[in-house]
Amino acid sequence: HNYAFICRANNTGYCRIGKYTGTNSSTWPNSSATFFSGRAISIGGCWDSTASKLVIAYGNYDATERGDIVAGTVSASDSVTFGSAQTFDASRTDYKNNVVHDPIQGTNVIVWREGSNGTNYHILALTATLSGTTFSFGDTVSISKNALGDIVPSTWSTAVYDENAKQVLAAYVDSTDGSNTRGYTVALTVSGTNITASSPAYKFQDVN
Repeated sequence: HNYAFICRANNTGYCRIGKYTGTNSSTWPNSSATFFSGRAISIGGCWDSTASKLVIAYGNYDATERGDIVAGTVSASDSVTFGSAQTFDASRTDYKNNVVHDPIQGTNVIVWREGSNGTNYHILALTATLSGTTFSFGDTVSISKNALGDIVPSTWSTAVYDENAKQVLAAYVDSTDGSNTRGYTVALTVSGTNITASSPAYKFQDVN
C-alpha cells in the first residue's frame, strides 16, 4: 500500500514514499530522498512491477535539458534509494517525460518530446528495461503523425498502459500550424525491446 510522491522543490528532484492507512489517511515514515540534485524538469514516473523498482524520467536542465532516467528501490521500511541516472536522450526534453510499465513485456516505455536541437519537436518512444537499477534501451521511434501518416511536430504528450489491450496508448498534439488544436492518439505495441506505432486512431479537437 505504498505510493511515491515525486516533485521538484527549489529546483531539486525529490521523492517521498507515503503509506496508505485508510480513507483519506496516509503516513510519511521517512524524509524525502533526492533523485536529482540539479534542476529537474518535465518529471514522469511509474512503478516497474517486473523489477519491483520505482522509475523516474526527467529533463536535466543543467545539461541542455537532456532526458535522464533513474530507478529507485523501496525498502521494507518505506524508504527509497536511487541508482545512477542514465541518459535516454541527449537532446532537449523540455516537455513531459512520460514513462509507463508494460508488465507483459517486462519493460518500461518512455514517451517524450524531443526539442529543437534534435528532431525539432517530434514525439518519440523507446523501451527501458531494468536489470537491478541499470536500464538497457531499445531503438527510438517517432510516433507523432497526422492523419496522412506524416511525422509532425508537437508540444504535449501523455501515455498510459491499457491492461485489456496490452498496449500503450499515447496522445499528442499536432503543432504544425501553431494552433495546437489537433490531437491524436496512437497505440504502441511492444515486442521485446521493439515498439510499433499504429496509424493515428482518433483525432480530437480544441485541446488548448
